[in-house]
Amino acid sequence: MQTKNLEKVGEYFLRKNKITQEQLEHALSVAKEKKIKIGESLLELGYITNKDLTEMLLDRLKPQELGKRRKLGEILLSAGKITEEQLKHALEIQQVKKQRIGEILISLGYVTREQITEALAEKLQLDIVTCSDYTIDDELKRLVPKEMAKKHSVFPLGKKNGALILAMADPLNLNAINEITFSTRHKIIPVISYDWSIELAIEGNYGISLESEDTSEEHISFGALQAEIYDHKDFDIKEYKGDDTSINVETLYMQSNAPKIVKLVAMLLADANKKRASDIHIEPRAKYVQVRFRIDGELQNIFKYPKELHDAVVSRIKIISKLDITNRRTSQDGGATVISRGKTIDLRISTLPIVYGEKVVIRLLDQSRGIVPLEKLAMPDYIEKAIIEMFKRPQGMFFVTGPTGSGKTTTLYACLNHLRSETRNVISIENPVEYKLEGISQSQVDEAVGRTFASILRSVLRQDPDIIMVGEVRDLETAEIAIKGALTGLLLLST
Repeated sequence: MQTKNLEKVGEYFLRKNKITQEQLEHALSVAKEKKIKIGESLLELGYITNKDLTEMLLDRLKPQELGKRRKLGEILLSAGKITEEQLKHALEIQQVKKQRIGEILISLGYVTREQITEALAEKLQLDIVTCSDYTIDDELKRLVPKEMAKKHSVFPLGKKNGALILAMADPLNLNAINEITFSTRHKIIPVISYDWSIELAIEGNYGISLESEDTSEEHISFGALQAEIYDHKDFDIKEYKGDDTSINVETLYMQSNAPKIVKLVAMLLADANKKRASDIHIEPRAKYVQVRFRIDGELQNIFKYPKELHDAVVSRIKIISKLDITNRRTSQDGGATVISRGKTIDLRISTLPIVYGEKVVIRLLDQSRGIVPLEKLAMPDYIEKAIIEMFKRPQGMFFVTGPTGSGKTTTLYACLNHLRSETRNVISIENPVEYKLEGISQSQVDEAVGRTFASILRSVLRQDPDIIMVGEVRDLETAEIAIKGALTGLLLLST
């Protein structure tokens, strides 16, 4: 029976010319070997995308099947996820608490959210969509606002033939479907996804607002929060022990969404922005976790919190920056955008596994502050005049050096701002692009695809540049190319 289902899915993509016969046969063999569905096999092998899978699900979904709703308890019972006694117990509680049966079963520990999602997917004959990989446009965000998406744990994937494709953790939630149908004036076509995947998609696409977490100036009180979180009896948290891998995605997601964890992370970001810190360091130590801010180039101790909360804090940061919350063995880099006091702040996030857990460093880039003019960098007059005189020369190299947080990037951007002109071809190579400048061609390094400083610099030299800014020169190859470029008649700036 399973082979027949696999072939039907494969034949669909074959008919749509998404895959070849050879790719289908390969995917079938992998699916049988790993005992997974053909859709998962095709995704894993890179033969199809998540969007291809969603389109296939919608094509196979008959409208009349959406009306054949069965109660969640019956579905879980028939799937063997719960017993009749457990269902009866949950139904008795439901008569008193008036909660959804799924929430009661989860609170009793009879099932997990992932088990409910998987049982629903099996019964409705739907594959589970990983919606956290999607990037949606502003029209979909206006159609389904963030508040509505979070309220019902849904995420809009797109539109098809006038209908709204909606990823849902619970596609049996008719109240949510009816409310969203009324609000959007669109017919809803539900597909199924894990709630943590939906949460990742929401926060990755809608951005994070710090205003809703009591982070205004009068509310920031680390002393009060510290007393509150040290009394963390309401947390069911397991501390990370070396190579322990027993905590699953759902556990990490649920811990990171605890109100105190959300508030703690929001307060750290808001306070760092208020103090004009350039970086936040979250450092696990033997018995506690130390938070430090880099202010005016120097690290300052700000706050401590219990070691047991660290996994949840790191998971929360990974969720907002779209990193893998289950990967605690290797370093990861990501980014996010948050709103604080009406200002947009870009975050650059780096994690590093160390002896006591994962260290996190967050670079804060407040776009509203803009570029500091060269004359306002507080340099001595004779140095400023020497730099301006130097920039009148058509070629050469200009290096800015100094320790972390000393203002190298700020100085370089001030120089670029001074030099840009409609009569010059100015190109920058950055990792990452921290501020966007009109009239300058800015290229970002991406070592994962081979876009290193050296490789981009080679290409830039063929773009007829007048001025090049290289974010940093840290290796011999980049240094050699930079020197040759400067000798050929252009001005090169770097650190």
